[in-house]
Amino acid sequence: MKTLPVILLAVFSGLLNGSYAVPIKLTKKWEWENIWLWYALTGLLLTPWIFVLLMVPDVGKIIGEAPAGATLMTFLCGLGWGIGSVAFGLVLHLIGFSLGYTLMMGLIAVVGALVPLLVKNPAALVTKGGMFILLAVAVTVIGIILCGAAGKAREKSSSGNNGEDSKTRSKFTRGLILSFISGFFSSMLNFSFEFGTPLKDAAMNRLGTGANVFYASSVIWAVALSGGFLAFLAYSVYLLVKNKTMSNFRKEGTRSYFFWALLMGIVFYSSLLCYGLAASALGSAGTTTGWLIFTAGAIIFANIWGIITSEWRGVPAREMRKMIIGSVLLISAVLLVSIGNRLL
Repeated sequence: MKTLPVILLAVFSGLLNGSYAVPIKLTKKWEWENIWLWYALTGLLLTPWIFVLLMVPDVGKIIGEAPAGATLMTFLCGLGWGIGSVAFGLVLHLIGFSLGYTLMMGLIAVVGALVPLLVKNPAALVTKGGMFILLAVAVTVIGIILCGAAGKAREKSSSGNNGEDSKTRSKFTRGLILSFISGFFSSMLNFSFEFGTPLKDAAMNRLGTGANVFYASSVIWAVALSGGFLAFLAYSVYLLVKNKTMSNFRKEGTRSYFFWALLMGIVFYSSLLCYGLAASALGSAGTTTGWLIFTAGAIIFANIWGIITSEWRGVPAREMRKMIIGSVLLISAVLLVSIGNRLL
């Protein structure tokens, strides 16, 4: 495949990932648990397994041939990622698209590189590649501080003097805390791919010589995302019972909400498929250049959605500049991680 179409596919994957949660702004009559449970059912459970069943023959035999321990660890790491994704969903509702995505994607990129390195080979931190990753951590901290300051000013501007200032500050603080929790747990998807290697190898054996590793890897995606679905299921059911919001599914005027939630799930999984295909086509540069384009694209397009949906209306220009600089720094941190990974 030629390089330009592959790069455009990676950009498109970032567009999809930065856009998949936009429908939450169109489902005002549903609570968090309503929209995200339906999203998880379609995007994390049904769509991945439908894709695998269509593209990979004898999936049951593949899972049977792989060591049970590898499949279990892939699922459990996916469950950990799901906890991070639940936190991510909460962050979007608390602090908005542009700020939420910018913080989250920057944290996921850096933590996703740093945590596996600390676990597998901490001595690599003193190598040239490790130094780039540590520099990325420092740049991320600065970027988060700037974005956080801009977000705090935005919340203050939106609350005005209507007595909601204390509530707004609490909401923003919770959003920041959940951002860090999500950034940590979301890195566990990397471990799913480490533990899921036997699943991929078994799939490659079934697909035959010359098969695209992209399709074999989709088996790992399906098992890991099933773990993620379990996290959403548990928390959503808890909220449905606690808040007595099961009846929201039957509210008048909400029939279209099922479509929007279905679209969220399909667009999310499509972003992973497009990224995986682009990364596979880029070869050795897939996890560096491809990941950089994917992450930067998600941040940029999420910020565009934030502007379109008036999240930053009325915010002083000085604070907007902080947000822009912080976003650029977080994208730069992803670039540093990409360089560091290539040098390791």
